[in-house]
Amino acid sequence: MKVEKLPDGRLALQFTAEEARKLDAQIAAHTGNDMPTEALNLASALRSAWYEVNDDFRQPPNAWEPGARFPTIET
Repeated sequence: MKVEKLPDGRLALQFTAEEARKLDAQIAAHTGNDMPTEALNLASALRSAWYEVNDDFRQPPNAWEPGARFPTIET
């Protein structure tokens, strides 16, 4: 994880995907009445980023053309 203080006083955080996943899991494991909203928001952002990084869906070419056929798992 890399933390950088910006000139305006804000912090910039950089995580690898694995670091983000681990921090999200640690925050989720300790949620409760005393957990600050900011920490919960960070966990939510990290989880969203994790899903975005691991989203490998790609629209098939010409998907909306009449008669288009797609790979399927059905037999």
